Order: sequence, then C-alpha cells, then structure tokens
Amino acid sequence: MESLARDAGLPHMIRDLSLTIQALMDDPALATPFPELFGAQIVFDRPAEGFNPTVPTIDLFLFDIRENVELRSNEPRITRTNGQVSISKPPLRVSCSYLLTAWPVSGGDLALQEHRLLGQALQVLSRCSHIPAQFVKGQLVGQEPPLPVMTAQSDGLREPYEFWSAIGNRMRPSIIVTATIGLDFLPPIDRARGQGLADSLRAARVGGRHRPGADRRSAAIPDRRPRDRCRERRGRERGRQHRGDRARREDG
Repeated sequence: MESLARDAGLPHMIRDLSLTIQALMDDPALATPFPELFGAQIVFDRPAEGFNPTVPTIDLFLFDIRENVELRSNEPRITRTNGQVSISKPPLRVSCSYLLTAWPVSGGDLALQEHRLLGQALQVLSRCSHIPAQFVKGQLVGQEPPLPVMTAQSDGLREPYEFWSAIGNRMRPSIIVTATIGLDFLPPIDRARGQGLADSLRAARVGGRHRPGADRRSAAIPDRRPRDRCRERRGRERGRQHRGDRARREDG
C-alpha cells in the first residue's frame, strides 16, 4: 500500500512544480517593488495563434521535460531510524523548461510594457538558485535536495523562429525558465541494522534485485596474490628463454 501511495503522487509532481512557480510569482511581497508583475495573471497556456488574454498576463508554457544528466547519481540514499536502515535508489532528476512570455493588453507602448513585465519576471526568478521552501507545493514539499531553478540560460530555445512557426504564432521575446525535480519510482528497501546491508546497497546502485548466489560464486574464485603473479611471470620468461636457446642450437 505504501508503494501505491508513493506512485499515486508521481503524476502530480509536474503540476505541483507549475503551482510552485505560480506561487513564487504571486508572492504579495512583490506588490511594491514589482507592481506590474504582481498585477498580471499567471497562466500555463500554449501561446498559439488564438492565445489572446484580456488582462495583463505572464504565460509559462511547459515545452520540454527531460532527465538532467548533469545531476544524475548512482549513490543510494540511506536513512537510519530506530535500528532500521532504509535504502532508496537515488531519484531521477528531471528538468522542466517553461517558455515565459509577457502579454500586456491596453495603454500606450505595448512593446515597452511587455519589456517591463519581462524584466520584472527575470529579476524575480533569477534572484535565487533554488526555489524557497515557502513556495513549494504538493508532492514537492520537503524534497531533497531543494529545487534548483535556472533562468535565461544560453542553452535554452536554440531556434526560436522555428518554435514560434511550429505553434502558429508570431515570434516575440521570451525567457526560458528551467526547474529540476526529483522523481522516486521505487519504494525504499528496509533492513534491520547490519542485515543484508551490503546486498541492499548493491541492488540500489544497479537498480535491480541482488542475487546472493552470484556473490558466493565470485567468492569461490581465489584471489591471485602478487607473489603468485610474479611466479607466473618468471615462468613465462624462462620458457621464452629456453625456446630461444633451442632455436639457436638448431640453427648452429
């Protein structure tokens, strides 16, 4: 039942990330320093040709989800509680990238209003390397390590013209916002302290089940000591020397 409960939360983690970013940008503390941004609604719509908000809007379109291989780890997580050892496979680190665009709707100089909204959004999102805990929502609460967030990275949207053509809209300025979450797909392995700990660690590292017989078969093969290897090497050298002497006698 515990495994089912854990799995049931997985489909909501990306949604919870979106709600987390929304909470970060709806922070009441932004009202004074960033009034235009605080007054804009936050949506997660596809900015296709028919997208036409009627109020000032910040749109965060989730366009890319992939593993963050730079944060990949094979080291299991170990938790000790009341004599029990819980071993978990490291989570899959997944980066979610949003295309942030600004959509003012009235007044003069809409382009300059757009630029102001983009500037304020950039300042808010880039001021911290991790999302502060008070904004984290749902299944992401308490996640370790904290959620890293990157804004306006150089390796973002490589071909913006092709992107906007694909979704059927005219190109406009945008900011790429990428946050990384951890997904736990397997339940932890619980062991009494010292009971099969090495086997469980090995299984957690490779992501499969440990086969005890495999260790016994490996243990049955004696370790060749350095002295044995030196003796074999000297034997091979004497054999080569003997064959060389015999060949010279035959030639003579």
